[in-house]
Amino acid sequence: MGVNLTHSKIIIIPLDFILYTSVCSPKDPGLHLMVQEWCEKQFGYVPSFAKYRKIWVAVEPEEPGLEHRFKRVIGLLCTRLAIDVPILHIERPLDDAPREEWVFAKHARDGLISRCRDFWIDNDAKGEEVTVYISPEAKTLWEPFLKAIGAEDANRVTVVL
Repeated sequence: MGVNLTHSKIIIIPLDFILYTSVCSPKDPGLHLMVQEWCEKQFGYVPSFAKYRKIWVAVEPEEPGLEHRFKRVIGLLCTRLAIDVPILHIERPLDDAPREEWVFAKHARDGLISRCRDFWIDNDAKGEEVTVYISPEAKTLWEPFLKAIGAEDANRVTVVL
């Protein structure tokens, strides 16, 4: 799915950082400042770039041959390694099932989620985001629970490389 930018005025460059023990410094402070200003204008805030694994910026250079001086930032792509839960399914009791069956389903859900959460916290992932797939058919059953835990719709798509 490569894109040929040979004849484009746009160049794609990394926004890299140097990590000193606990301090993260941009390799190109000028580009970093431009990206921060662009983010503030586009999103109303500046993301914490330190949490991303790799960042690329689409920029327009000042003029051909001056690839290290930029007119403007046009786009940004940030990547991270994330905990992804592609399957989380609890057997749905029949509508007329006894209350006990619904309680079992709730306990199964809570137990699976609790175990997963504890595992990742034990493996130094406290504070990380987790993406969970919930089928459209099951979403209405999950909505009260998702609201209670503060889940937000992720607006994600899946792409195979």
